[in-house]
Amino acid sequence: MEKVSRNVRSEIAEVKGKGSVEYNRVNILIKVILGENVTEHSRMKNTVIKNLKEGDPQPQFSSVSALEYKSRLGNFRSLIGTIKTFGFYEQTDSSISVTSLESLEAETADSLEKTALREIKFAGERSRIMHYFESGHGLKDRASRAKRHIRRKYGAASPEYKTTSNKKY
Repeated sequence: MEKVSRNVRSEIAEVKGKGSVEYNRVNILIKVILGENVTEHSRMKNTVIKNLKEGDPQPQFSSVSALEYKSRLGNFRSLIGTIKTFGFYEQTDSSISVTSLESLEAETADSLEKTALREIKFAGERSRIMHYFESGHGLKDRASRAKRHIRRKYGAASPEYKTTSNKKY
């Protein structure tokens, strides 16, 4: 999605120029998709802070965060919608045609849905497995009791206890 977005931006820059309204509309969306807005905001913030004179009040900055994949996909959909409004966008390069962009969007949405389902399954399995370790009669509890039993039976200086004494339970 990132490479295709960059190619779309380059294509519109070639056709309309970097000063055009169309390029600016697309560029704003692509910066958000790629996370370039975060980098620009960070540079601007560092420049402003560096140029502060002594006694100047500390400026307040808005938070600009990197987006998760669903938000990036939503911005990619907005990019496709914006490109559809352009009458001049007829591509000979099939990798950045509107139909290709729509199929990429569908593949990405499907992949995100599958990933979400796997994460749900993983979380369920993890909680089931963690029960064996963390519960009152889990492995952690049993190991601690076994360690205490060995110390009581053989003593703290015994070689049997020394094999268990450097284990953290």
